[in-house]
Amino acid sequence: MMKYLLMLTLLTNICFAVTVSQEALPAKAVRLQAIYQQYRKAADSGDAEAQFNLGAMYYHGHGVIRSDRDALKWFTKAAEQGLAKAQFNLGLMYQGGIGIKPDNKAAAQWYQKAAEQGMAKAQYNLGGMYLYGLGVAQSDEQAVEWFEKAAKQGLAQAQNTLGTIYLAGSGVKQDSAKAEFWLRKAALQGDARAQLHLGEMYRKGEGVTQSGKEAVKWYRRAAEQGIAEAQRRTAVSYLVGEGVVQNNTLAVSWYKKAAERGDVEAQGMLGFIYDVGLGIPENNKQAVTWYRKAAAQGQFTSQYNLGEKYGKGEGVSKDNILAYMWMFIAKHNSQSEPDHLESVNLFLAQLKAIMTQEQIARAKAKARVCLESDYAHCD
Repeated sequence: MMKYLLMLTLLTNICFAVTVSQEALPAKAVRLQAIYQQYRKAADSGDAEAQFNLGAMYYHGHGVIRSDRDALKWFTKAAEQGLAKAQFNLGLMYQGGIGIKPDNKAAAQWYQKAAEQGMAKAQYNLGGMYLYGLGVAQSDEQAVEWFEKAAKQGLAQAQNTLGTIYLAGSGVKQDSAKAEFWLRKAALQGDARAQLHLGEMYRKGEGVTQSGKEAVKWYRRAAEQGIAEAQRRTAVSYLVGEGVVQNNTLAVSWYKKAAERGDVEAQGMLGFIYDVGLGIPENNKQAVTWYRKAAAQGQFTSQYNLGEKYGKGEGVSKDNILAYMWMFIAKHNSQSEPDHLESVNLFLAQLKAIMTQEQIARAKAKARVCLESDYAHCD
């Protein structure tokens, strides 16, 4: 099953056909009321487009009191007449439990109706339902079929998803050439995830000729759209001078962007950069700040480094109990870094030699609270 390999985001924007200008509020209210009356008359006569537009007005609260239930009612009337965009909206509402109890089976049925009429967004969402087994029997084959239909219509999200599927070879035969084909199409449309994936392909030489220059080009495009992993990859490229001229200042800048978005590897690396003064002045307080953030996400290296900082009193007040606590936690997580277990044990032994049994017991108790709270209570 592919679902653990993909970051699939179902499209969630309700289709809306009524354009609202930025005119003065009283005039706009009068105009919207006139539009509502016009649509209502046509809708009551069975006009599907008017029924759809009424649903959209109720959903957004334009000219009427916002009502999910009334939106659902009018979308249903239009959908039952075969209007694809209304069928798609119903799929979204049933899936999200908007105005009605969540019902994935009904959502999938409405997506299917719209998808069979060729609506790319519905095809993509239906692919997602098959991928995750939501309201339908899970089927990688059906998922790929619907993703491909949407991708061929130019939907960037579908192109990215399809490219990722072929790259992973899960549910389909692995095919780097097809992966590159679809990812490039999505990337050229500005899909940030596709840009990141394409950068990875160039970095690894997977399905394309290896090129650090091309890799950083695509990383940079995704990074500028706020993708933390791409920001970190861009930082690494500048740090080591791969595909670009080596530049510590730009490396630090991109690490900061990624770290501020919660990327744990960037947080740990930023702590190290401040710790040793790589491209910036040494700053133990900043090092501790970023080590702490990464440590709270379970990163072994930052937990070890934070323990050292408390043990040495660098950037924080010297505190053997907190030093022992973080080293104890690092040891707990050392399965991810078995080569460093000896260093952890050595530091713990050094602390034991200068701590009382009561202090060690307190440190271990703090470590248990920290771990059991998923790092929420580590003071």
